[in-house]
Amino acid sequence: MAASFNFLLNAVEGVAYTTDPHGIITACGQPGWDRALAQAGSAKGAEAHAVVGLSLLDFIAGRDVRETYRRHMAQLAEPGRRPRVFQYRCDTPDLTRVLRMAISALRGPDDALTGYLFQSVVVSVTDRVPITLFAFPRPADADRDLPFLGMCSYCQQVRFPAGCAEGHGTWMEAIDYYRHGGDNAVAISHGVCPTCFDTVVQDKLKASLVKREG
Repeated sequence: MAASFNFLLNAVEGVAYTTDPHGIITACGQPGWDRALAQAGSAKGAEAHAVVGLSLLDFIAGRDVRETYRRHMAQLAEPGRRPRVFQYRCDTPDLTRVLRMAISALRGPDDALTGYLFQSVVVSVTDRVPITLFAFPRPADADRDLPFLGMCSYCQQVRFPAGCAEGHGTWMEAIDYYRHGGDNAVAISHGVCPTCFDTVVQDKLKASLVKREG
């Protein structure tokens, strides 16, 4: 059964993987996962075969971002909830990439929750002038005392100016950050901007409630 399930994950579009009810990765589509890993320039040791048995949340940067995924999963754990589907950005220095994530609950014959299915597919890719803020990781910055620059993990806007306190500053596209005098001497801090929190987290919760009650 496990072998046939892995075969299905390997065959579907994009990146597909499953977790148990606690978010531990149970299966992973190898071609899509490893291709995405290579495109992101991620380190070795996180290939599809190596992540089974690890927590999905360990691969999500930023406490606030991890909390939104916990919310998605907790809400889907309730019977009758429809899949959570939302778009997000996953840019590289020279590409603007829009992806679509679908998160579904997996249930057994008795409707008991057995885990979750995650599938991420590319919606669009656009060339752009390289933006070095998206060239992570930047090892040369590791030992420097740098101000934190908030970056939304859903829309990839950043909060200007760098180092401003939570709830302050202005969220903007990275190109506008440079136009306002921002530079690369920052440490990226992943989070969720207010707009994405309202549209990706709160609105999806309301929509799933309407679907269940209807």
